[in-house]
Amino acid sequence: MPAAAAAVAAAGRHGRAAAAAGLSKVSSSNCAVRVADVVSALQTSGVSPFPMVEAFCLMEHARATGAPVGDLVEQRLQGKPLQLVVGTQPFADLDVACLAGQYDVIVSNPPYVPEHMWRRVDRSVRRWESPAVLYGGHLGLDVARHVIAAAPDLLRPSAASSSSSSPSIVVECGYEFQTVALKRWMRSVGLDDVEHHYDYAGRPRWVSAVQPPFVVDAPG
Repeated sequence: MPAAAAAVAAAGRHGRAAAAAGLSKVSSSNCAVRVADVVSALQTSGVSPFPMVEAFCLMEHARATGAPVGDLVEQRLQGKPLQLVVGTQPFADLDVACLAGQYDVIVSNPPYVPEHMWRRVDRSVRRWESPAVLYGGHLGLDVARHVIAAAPDLLRPSAASSSSSSPSIVVECGYEFQTVALKRWMRSVGLDDVEHHYDYAGRPRWVSAVQPPFVVDAPG
């Protein structure tokens, strides 16, 4: 069975819950997952790829590639079949052509605070967090747009015979209007089963979609 792989695009304050929820749905319906290759594409503070790796409940080995993380994460890796590889390559700099078809799942919890909401962010949060992990551009979707555009090339096509509707991509957001844009972009690049999801407080929190199956033409 091919190794399962996940690409994690960024980290934000609520990304741990959204990513874990998305990946738990994947793991629950893909019990034979053995290897996860997790890539964190943006250097952030506070959220590491590790909780997302943990969401694959039955894996035997995983390698998390991400931005530098603290000693606490490294300590949690002690005695676990998980390898942490440190890297800081921005998502926009990834060579999509060389990585084409290498990932089963992309989990992105990018900065999503839009320009018009910036001053409403709690002052203590703005003092503690780097703007790079909060501010997402005019509509708060600058990073998410890059992730979705690259997703069809990065994702491995699903099996044509597969009946699984597990998400191939999970993108975190924070506002209702963002779910509309994210779903529109996902559909525009050819992703299927596009859905938006709410957190326990009833707030829009992430959008998911499925990579279409690869269909081999029958010989004529």
